Amino acid sequence: MHIIDITSELTLPSGIFPGDPIATVSEDRRISSGDPFNTSLISCGTHSGTHLDVPFHFVEEGAKLSSVGLDELCGRVYVVEIAHDGPITNQMLASKGISASANKLLLKTSRDGLNTTGATHIDHQGLSVSGATWVVNNGTTLLGLESYNIESQDTHDFPVHHLLLSQNILILEGLELDQVQEGWYTLFCLPLKLGEVDGAPVRAVLLAD
Repeated sequence: MHIIDITSELTLPSGIFPGDPIATVSEDRRISSGDPFNTSLISCGTHSGTHLDVPFHFVEEGAKLSSVGLDELCGRVYVVEIAHDGPITNQMLASKGISASANKLLLKTSRDGLNTTGATHIDHQGLSVSGATWVVNNGTTLLGLESYNIESQDTHDFPVHHLLLSQNILILEGLELDQVQEGWYTLFCLPLKLGEVDGAPVRAVLLAD
């Protein structure tokens, strides 16, 4: 069994969306300080690192994390490589000949949208509205990509999030797919069990056939 970890480090600065809390791990108790054991404190937002967006993130009456079953996050998945620069459009996706049976889809790109501080603002290889429309029409139920923000435009309207989440399409952001080849895999995506929230950091892995 070949397991490929496609999860980013939780505390990497590249996982920060402007205004989001910075994920940190700090010392709590230490044997070196006279404590009987070592423990640490974790501080992060629900959209830190590799994370899952559920409908409630942008849809007030949308499904919360507690109602998302693991069967919706695990199973057969198709990884497709988009080598073009700029936003991912419907033409780019249509040209890849993706099977309609690929209801879970991961997009591998060059993820070149990091700014000089190491924090991602708007990734040039996010999804355009036309690309999001293709995803909806293809019957996709889960879409993952390497960008920490699926939007391809600097906008306060977040059209791609609204379009996908209003159709109950789950979004995985911040994946590490540089070691993954195009093709079919088995996905295991396990979010932290946080209850009725808008998303959560995940540990995501692929099993190669």
